Amino acid sequence: MSPPWSGSSRSETRRRRCRTCTPCCKVRQRRSYRAAEKGPSAVTHLRWVPRLSRHSLRRTTSTPGPSGLGAPAYAKPPCVWTFLSSLEGNAICGIPLKWEAGDVNRVGEERRAGMGAKDVRVKAEDLKGFMKAVFEKAGFTAEGAENQADVLTWANLRGVDSHGVQRISWYLELVDKGHMKPRPNIRIEKETPAVLLVDADYAPGPVVTVMAMRRAIEKARNVGIGWAAIRNTLHQGAMGYYSLMAANEGMAGIAIVCNPPNMAPHGARASGVHNSPIAICVPGRKHRPLMLDMATSVAARGKLDVAEDKGIPIPLGWALDKEGRPTTDPKAAAVLLPAGGGKGSGLAMLFECLTSLFVGNPLLTPVFQGKPGAEVHRQNSVVAAVDIATFTDLAQYKTNADAIVDGIKALPTAEGFSEVVVPGEPEDRVYDERVKNGIPLPEGTFLKMKNASERFGVPLPACI
Repeated sequence: MSPPWSGSSRSETRRRRCRTCTPCCKVRQRRSYRAAEKGPSAVTHLRWVPRLSRHSLRRTTSTPGPSGLGAPAYAKPPCVWTFLSSLEGNAICGIPLKWEAGDVNRVGEERRAGMGAKDVRVKAEDLKGFMKAVFEKAGFTAEGAENQADVLTWANLRGVDSHGVQRISWYLELVDKGHMKPRPNIRIEKETPAVLLVDADYAPGPVVTVMAMRRAIEKARNVGIGWAAIRNTLHQGAMGYYSLMAANEGMAGIAIVCNPPNMAPHGARASGVHNSPIAICVPGRKHRPLMLDMATSVAARGKLDVAEDKGIPIPLGWALDKEGRPTTDPKAAAVLLPAGGGKGSGLAMLFECLTSLFVGNPLLTPVFQGKPGAEVHRQNSVVAAVDIATFTDLAQYKTNADAIVDGIKALPTAEGFSEVVVPGEPEDRVYDERVKNGIPLPEGTFLKMKNASERFGVPLPACI
């Protein structure tokens, strides 16, 4: 395996100039890497820390690395852009460092599969059974514990480990503090043939959101669309789960959620919006449903928790510390950064308007006003189902959706890529692998499970 800086001399690499900066700006890079001979997975620990002569960075943006994701490195005045990829691949001043294409693909697969030296693997059904038993012991109803465990296991199966079992200790903490009610009094406050307003009474997110999406699907069957607005719930997990519920019924599914602020608006260094996720899912015929499930931040907050569990740094450009400075320490990260700058934070602002303001329960302005308890975790959300057959022939729609996928997949690949992937495709592949081989759990996550096991007397799932 060739290291990423292969193919150019050291002096050439050190003295490359950014095409967009003044001629006096020269970039020197300090390279730190861990024993490449340990294998391809060691590449995921590489960090290139830029040092700039005469200038630092002010302008921020993002550029795709071989994974298709990128994260900016920040500092002070204009001229130079330096990027560190959020998964694999890096660039200095927007000029990609060279990779072996096979290494990029292999590292990406390993990273998405969650592999690590101290990981253990468990069967999905055993993991779900463990979580269901723990939640029941914590006071959930049998149905509520089933929904909660199913949503978390689904996230782990798809490689979205930030929203899987690693959340279990936090959920139990929310119950202990009285913030989450395991047996809430969920109320339907308003209802029309197409619309539902739900007060969740601080229910566990999956408990109320599964119910709300089921009702939205019923309404869509009857009148073409179902829109369920939820207030006063808690963490709802991976929002793609709920949009997929609609797609599995031949509908388009949409899910949006908002929290108190945890992300800096573009140009700020303090939290002012939430990294509100959105998930959209539509059905196909020969292909699996197309699913976009994304936060409006560069990386979801849970990905920082996963990095902490694994004992690895986060890429520069994911977060700021409490002083508003860029950090690679997941423990020090206090403020997330928006994806696409003003685009990500703009979406987040409007999602607050579509969720919290719709249900008369603002989450951002109480924090700005300094109201006591305003920063305590809680969520408002929207889940919607749209009956495709109300607008067009469903079979033809699925055929057309497949044609889009086929056309995208047939496009020529850019340098460093072995294929073009569509939304949800990488997660589908991880799902298939984990159904077959089990779910990998890093040491930190397994420790959280062990603590829950000892507290409630629930046996840990067997390792495979």
